[in-house]
Amino acid sequence: MTKLYRKLLRVSVILFLLAFATGVYAQKQIVTGRITDIAGEGMPGVNVLVKGTTIGTTSDTNGNFTIEAGAEDVLVMSFIGYRSVEQPVGNQTNLSVALEEDVETLQEIVVVGYGEMKRTDLSSSQVSLTASDIQKTVNTTLEQAIQGRAANVYVSANSGQPGAPLSVKIRGINSINGNTEPMYVIDGVQIMGSNGTTSNPLSGINPDDIESLNILQGPSATSVYGSRASNGVIVITTKRGKPGETKFSYNTFYTLQDIPKFLPTMNLREYAEYQNDIKSVLANYTVPDEFSDPSLLGEGTNWQKELFQRAAMMKHQLSMSGGTDKTTFYLSGEYFNQDGVAVGSAFKRYGIRMNLDNQTRKWLKIGTNFNTSITNEDLTVTNDDLINIAISQSPAVPLKNIDGTWGGPSQTQFRQTNPVALALINENKFRRIQAIGGIYADINIVKGLVFRTELNGNAQFTNNYIYKPSYVFGGFENETATSTRTASNNIGWLWNMLLRYNLNIGKHAITAMVSHEAQEGTFEGLTGTRSGFVSNSVHELPGGDAKTATNSSSKGSWAMESYFGRLNYVFNEKYIVQATLRADGSPSFGPENRWGYFPSVSAAWRISQESFMSGISSSVNDLKLRVEYGLTGNQQAGGATYYGALSAIPTAWGTGYLVGNFSNPEFKWESTKSFNVGFDLHMFNNRIELIADAYLKNTDNLISQNNLPYYTGGNQNYSPGYISFPYTNIGALENRGFGITLNTVNTEGALGWKSGLVFSMDHNKVTEMYRGTPLVNDAWFMPGFDSRVVVGQPAWQFYGYEAEGLFQSISDIEGHARQTPTTSNQINADNGSWVGDIKYKDQNNDGVIDQDDRVIIGNPWPKFNFGFTNTFTYKNFELMIFLQGVSGNDIFNFVKFRNGNPNGSNTGNGLLSSVFDYARVSSNNAADNPQILNPGHNVQRISSTDANGNSRPSQWFVEDGSFMRIKNVQLAYRLPRALVSRVHLNGLRIAANVQNLHTFTKYSGYDPEVGTFFSGNQGRGFVGVDYGRYPTTRQYNVSLQIEF
Repeated sequence: MTKLYRKLLRVSVILFLLAFATGVYAQKQIVTGRITDIAGEGMPGVNVLVKGTTIGTTSDTNGNFTIEAGAEDVLVMSFIGYRSVEQPVGNQTNLSVALEEDVETLQEIVVVGYGEMKRTDLSSSQVSLTASDIQKTVNTTLEQAIQGRAANVYVSANSGQPGAPLSVKIRGINSINGNTEPMYVIDGVQIMGSNGTTSNPLSGINPDDIESLNILQGPSATSVYGSRASNGVIVITTKRGKPGETKFSYNTFYTLQDIPKFLPTMNLREYAEYQNDIKSVLANYTVPDEFSDPSLLGEGTNWQKELFQRAAMMKHQLSMSGGTDKTTFYLSGEYFNQDGVAVGSAFKRYGIRMNLDNQTRKWLKIGTNFNTSITNEDLTVTNDDLINIAISQSPAVPLKNIDGTWGGPSQTQFRQTNPVALALINENKFRRIQAIGGIYADINIVKGLVFRTELNGNAQFTNNYIYKPSYVFGGFENETATSTRTASNNIGWLWNMLLRYNLNIGKHAITAMVSHEAQEGTFEGLTGTRSGFVSNSVHELPGGDAKTATNSSSKGSWAMESYFGRLNYVFNEKYIVQATLRADGSPSFGPENRWGYFPSVSAAWRISQESFMSGISSSVNDLKLRVEYGLTGNQQAGGATYYGALSAIPTAWGTGYLVGNFSNPEFKWESTKSFNVGFDLHMFNNRIELIADAYLKNTDNLISQNNLPYYTGGNQNYSPGYISFPYTNIGALENRGFGITLNTVNTEGALGWKSGLVFSMDHNKVTEMYRGTPLVNDAWFMPGFDSRVVVGQPAWQFYGYEAEGLFQSISDIEGHARQTPTTSNQINADNGSWVGDIKYKDQNNDGVIDQDDRVIIGNPWPKFNFGFTNTFTYKNFELMIFLQGVSGNDIFNFVKFRNGNPNGSNTGNGLLSSVFDYARVSSNNAADNPQILNPGHNVQRISSTDANGNSRPSQWFVEDGSFMRIKNVQLAYRLPRALVSRVHLNGLRIAANVQNLHTFTKYSGYDPEVGTFFSGNQGRGFVGVDYGRYPTTRQYNVSLQIEF
């Protein structure tokens, strides 16, 4: 029996194992299927993944796939731009799945400060742009992609110099002499925008690496960034990998940049006639013999034509992304090369980005993002002011001499050098090596509670190489060569620890977040200069005369500690309330003002979810009202503020130390209180989207350096031991405005047509100056120009005289106020006022024209700005037309002011053609009853002196800066998927693009888009001033995108 039992036991075990093996084998089966789009066309390259595993495949050229899966498994099918489908296997062995296009996926979840949120749960104002929006324009830097695409965001080019920063103003300006640019947060790395015209801190970021760009505007959205958010915040998320087969993408484009329109300057014949007229007026003035008969002369040298050239711009980028359900990655490399349209200017960028995410455990996710770039800029044209030299150079000066050497004027004094030669022989190179990135860890403590720690860093290493050789261009000589080398580094880190809790109970949804953040930055620099080089072949400092050597170094640091939190409550997906509080501590302020507190609160009501709206729910898909209030700040003071730092000075006994700046222990944060109301409306199955916002912002304690009297010892830059003016809080400013975004789907089907309109009005006004006196802005490189900050007016108004015309007769002069306080003889052709001089208005009726008669002559801020996009699709073709413009702003044409005066030091230089219309007076004798022989013009006469004061700024140099630009026209074609799959490609897109196709404007300068820039050690701001900036030009572009 025992043996029998043993045999039966063995047979039972064997049968059980066979049954188990059969069951296990039966759990897995071969599943086939076909994936199509809605039209039934097979979709190749679709990811098919067994949910919760790393088992996966992709569909073939016809959309077919084969995979091994069990009856209990779920297959996840995903493809970029389509809604993912989860399909249970069950008993099916052959599946048929259709994927729908998903145009709202990126809009359902949006990025907010320190997190993400459902768009329907937002109670604050913000604008989102996607990668497809960025792709529609040719972008050297990421700011260009924003222009005209977001309401209440005014973007203008400070310079057409390759790689130069753009001015970005979000809801007006919130500082007078501080930084007015927004803060950029790139995957957690915080970078402040630049107010300058060269050396863009964002130039190392590849725009094609960006997945989404969210512009935080409302106070509830921005206050979470506290003291760095008054100018708005732009949160940038770069691309990351998705589970599935590794995907490759290659992007390339080639662009031809056209030359700008030339300003009309005198040709050689006009210049010769002008010189002959000067000779008839000015004693001992000589002109070349060949000018005796101008009709025999040719055109002469057109210096703008010689300086500007058509130039190429190109880009190559290769990226790869993919991963499993545990680990995903995105890797890209870029090469970008732009030659400037002005000879001697260029910009290059080399960049690599790596983003990596890993779900290490069910409760732990870690990741990193890293971007390193090298940028090289040639800045000679901008920094040596060569465009202005080209405008003002005489057409009688040849570009080159007969023997091939560079041409030049006959002398150095009151003459211009050869701008083209300098562009080619001067060296001004700026090199930046930048690495930004961070690491993070998300720990799921319990359900709904996540702890996140994140460490980010930004390291920049810059070198500036300047060499100006000795040369002889005709009679213009530079005897001494000079070389300057500057090296600097800026290293900053930010450590954030954040706790987030999500709780859903019935109709209640609560999201809470608390965080601590610490950040620190250090910077240092070293500069050396020598002159007297033996040879222009050796540019390094040892080649110069050691006796001429000068050097300097600098070092500093800054830090900030922050505590903040946010609470968001949603009831029944209808009523939304959010509150935020942030506290920032900064060493830039004294003990009494060290901490700044920035609260905000917002609420929203989704009216469309109410029962009384059910009758029109088919028409109104979503309607939400929003209201918010908050406080943000600004601490951009730079260096020592509340204390006096020591400064090294030379003395008879060696180096000594004195206080380097006036201290101000009462110095405070700039603070901006903001109020916003708005609504979001979606209608007719989301075919119409209308978003509108109105805001009011009041900024107190405006920061500026206080211009004390010079007898205090302040800012005597040429005196050793000078004391810098103190930073103080000087006044208050108001911004108000509204913005509208309207997106429509006009037609669908075979012919699709979508439109997008953004319209903005942003107006600022100075409400208080604590000292009671205006703030004056001027600059050494723009003599005569003046802008002012005056209570009751927008900031930086143009300030000058009101010209009433030219004096037409002696009686006209007799009946008017004396034109200058120092004019002893009012009516005199040589040392007084005369027919053909400018007649300025006596504003205060005191009988004399002086500085008290200056008034506001122009407003640089537009009344409104707009962007209008139309996109047409037909089968695989797409045509996009983008218009952008501003209206109501003024431009002070400093180029015209400087080059439109026929007198003074200009007499030996080339001038604008309009000068040729200078007043030609019949006689210099009062008894002859002199008259203007060529009436109808506003150019003063040629005179031996300027006793009348004809060189004063007036409204004659202020022009309408309104324009509408055909910013971009792009025609793209995506080859059919079935065709490209035959050569193992997932997609191929080709496009032709014209950027800056045409500008409709009345402005007479190069370009009405002149931007904003800051200059001087007091951070003076200049907006709407055309000082001869590097122009923006038309671009012709072809691009290719390959996916495989």
